[in-house]
Amino acid sequence: MWGERKQKALEWWASDFKRTFPTCPICGSDLGYDVATKFATPHFKCRSCMTVWKLIVEGLGWKTQRRYLLVEPDKDLRASSLVKKGDRWHEGYKEEFWKSLDLGGMKMGAEPAAPPRPPLTDLEEEVLDYIDKHGGEISIPEAGEELGLMDDRLKAIIDKLREKGYIEKPTPSPALTDLEKEVLDYIDRHGGEISVPQASEELGLREARLKATIDKLKEKGYIE
Repeated sequence: MWGERKQKALEWWASDFKRTFPTCPICGSDLGYDVATKFATPHFKCRSCMTVWKLIVEGLGWKTQRRYLLVEPDKDLRASSLVKKGDRWHEGYKEEFWKSLDLGGMKMGAEPAAPPRPPLTDLEEEVLDYIDKHGGEISIPEAGEELGLMDDRLKAIIDKLREKGYIEKPTPSPALTDLEKEVLDYIDRHGGEISVPQASEELGLREARLKATIDKLKEKGYIE
């Protein structure tokens, strides 16, 4: 279970870095990035030029800021002068620096930088930071309780983050029957977990019927 959660977290980080930098700031490739964690800190490697960045998150709560420290240069050493460098008093550079970087016109196959994403409200930044800290996943009941937000309010903020391009829009899932909705709602209210004997008694369902409904929810992609 832990291995699967870690892999999902790594995949989310790779996708997030790809959204931030659609093409490599050093070589301009769009092949994407591999990600690994070192001391719980994400490191991203360009699949083309092998440049490696380390993610640095500064600040606390919703007042966080991402910076990217180049820790290993590209295979052609075009960015060697930027290794472990940064702004004054800081390690690494902000997203804008890497997007505007031009190593003497040496990028290959570069595409125009992605348009800037709309700014976030303080509350949207707080929710996005929460999602980042949980590896790109969020449980509405649990997050609502920890952030002090009503479920409807939290869902509306998540929709705004998707609309602004900060998190991916979910793939539409197959429709649910009324019974499947009832069981899924039960699972959500219990933090994503379910005890079949207890749930069977509380929902008034035979265990076999409940297990079959859970299997359907897994089949449709609503639960793992």
